[in-house]
Amino acid sequence: MKTFIVGVILGVLAATGIFIPILVHEQKAKYEFGKMNGRIDALQEAASILGKEFGYYKGCFNGKTPFKELFEVKATSVLMIETNGVKTIKVIP
Repeated sequence: MKTFIVGVILGVLAATGIFIPILVHEQKAKYEFGKMNGRIDALQEAASILGKEFGYYKGCFNGKTPFKELFEVKATSVLMIETNGVKTIKVIP
């Protein structure tokens, strides 16, 4: 009986020693995953608000219109377009 109890205790300690590092790694991975999803949601919301406020870009780029991409998220881009010396923010959905 004594060897059984010692075996159980050693088994629990070994399993704990293996399980704790895996648990810590998974916690960090899930935290980063959630953080990145929150960032994507925030950028989509910002692009949506900017599109409603400043309008969506309906034209096409001919290569001569100077623009700067401020940020993009998934298939949406937020651009700063300069037309006749005036800089405006437009969203390409």
